[in-house]
Amino acid sequence: MAPNHLSVREMREDEKPLVLEMLKAGVKDTENRVALHALTRPPALLLLAAASSGLRFILASFALA
Repeated sequence: MAPNHLSVREMREDEKPLVLEMLKAGVKDTENRVALHALTRPPALLLLAAASSGLRFILASFALA
């Protein structure tokens, strides 16, 4: 399809499950697990995982010093 035949519009609410499945399929076989995690889990869990990783990094840095 030629680029001048494409149009972009906002997603309708009834299309949300389809769009989510398309995004999950797009990152399924990649190494970017954070993107898949962000698409499939609540944001609070992502924040907890990020905080946990940051704390682990800081504690490991002190152990090496």
